[in-house]
Amino acid sequence: MPRYDSFIGKLKTPGFYWKDIPDDRFRTGNQPARLVPTEWFESLGMAPYFTEKKIEEDGFEGRQIDWGSWAIIVRKSDCAEIWSNRDFARDAQRWDKISKEIDALAEDEEYLLVVTELP
Repeated sequence: MPRYDSFIGKLKTPGFYWKDIPDDRFRTGNQPARLVPTEWFESLGMAPYFTEKKIEEDGFEGRQIDWGSWAIIVRKSDCAEIWSNRDFARDAQRWDKISKEIDALAEDEEYLLVVTELP
């Protein structure tokens, strides 16, 4: 059964390609810099179907960014809305921590919500 990591990344990351991804980057890991959650071992808890749904039903711009990763372009307000609709009633401390990290994002920048299949 596949496992996934999901995070909010920086769209304008040196060495990351949103469009025209070179073949070698597509095969070896074309990933933006991770911003939220700040802890490398934490995940937002989303799977690829989440990005597919956001593209198909809500009109987000998105694509596959490497062999096992998918991403959609989001703004801070999108992140806050998506996160507020997640059910973390059992882990309020984690929900609050990530909410604060999202609050710290700049209002006027575009980010990526990334879902990566783990080996």
